[in-house]
Amino acid sequence: MKGTGGSLRTAEQAWFSLQSWVVRLLVPLTVLAFVIVGLWVLAIGSTWSFGVRALTASVIVDVPESTEVRWDLSGAVLCVRTPIEADAALEPITDTAERAALCGSRRQLAYRVATTSELTGVVGSEPAAADQDLGYTTANFAVLDQRRLVIALTPKNPSGIAMRVDDIDRTIGLIKQPIMIVFDLDGVRRDRLFPYLGALRIGDDVSPNARALLESGEIQIYRSAGDTVGGRALVASVELMLGDTIRLDAETQKGEPRFPRGFIRVGPARGGERLLMDLIGYGIAEQIKVDRYGEAGFSMKPSRWARLTNSDPFVLVTLIMVGLLSLLASLAGSRSLIMAHSSPSVADDGAP
Repeated sequence: MKGTGGSLRTAEQAWFSLQSWVVRLLVPLTVLAFVIVGLWVLAIGSTWSFGVRALTASVIVDVPESTEVRWDLSGAVLCVRTPIEADAALEPITDTAERAALCGSRRQLAYRVATTSELTGVVGSEPAAADQDLGYTTANFAVLDQRRLVIALTPKNPSGIAMRVDDIDRTIGLIKQPIMIVFDLDGVRRDRLFPYLGALRIGDDVSPNARALLESGEIQIYRSAGDTVGGRALVASVELMLGDTIRLDAETQKGEPRFPRGFIRVGPARGGERLLMDLIGYGIAEQIKVDRYGEAGFSMKPSRWARLTNSDPFVLVTLIMVGLLSLLASLAGSRSLIMAHSSPSVADDGAP
């Protein structure tokens, strides 16, 4: 029986030595991996899905060339500097005083689109040549005098094209100059929707000349989440204040720019109510810059803790570490149990 007891003690010592070796090797490696992955996640930049909703009187969208953004022009007035080809769908406004009231200058030419005409304005429709830099058209949306929506289009590209005007089944012409689109919202009974794609700026800088400010809104940060119905989950959000200015630019992924997109909704003017644009925007970026009057502003981005907890590599290493600690705890429990059961047996084997 003494030989049996010695063999048992030898096996126990070997088992305990294996446990000690596992603990001394795996625990430091796991902790080191945990720290390295955490520092790596915090050090590298990462893109996030941003959602923006705002009530504002000012929006600027830089629509890239080779991109078609279609807007309904029925009932609008087109203000230009030089004549454009007009047919039955475009009625020239000859009264000088009316042109000055609509376009802000007597030198501007004005064309009215009938409310029954199926006219569409296509912004940023001209493809850039291979040897030209990709330009864009700036679309400046502003609500003025609580009854008018004004969209000022300024081409900033080599081709100089701001808009193409289309009928329901034909092209009326190209407008290769700055153009102002004026919508009179009095008496209109339906909302107008303006989809967009391009770099986005919401709100006007606070100054004595500012006429159109952001009133309120919210910025939200999302992450991809395959286990949710919408495929994404909310990470953080922040409320916007009166006078804030938001910038959301394009993000380059795999050599291709990805522009923010969304739509602007404008309702009819109602007596006594403040008329604002309801903007919805989505984009990907490392952060969103928010300029706030009287402060240095801030960048809306996930916190360090949110970046860690929403990083798949960090979550995987954390799960491995938790599993390893659970395994070591089980080994320690089995060691105590073996020692408790084996000690009386060894004593009995050595009794005379």
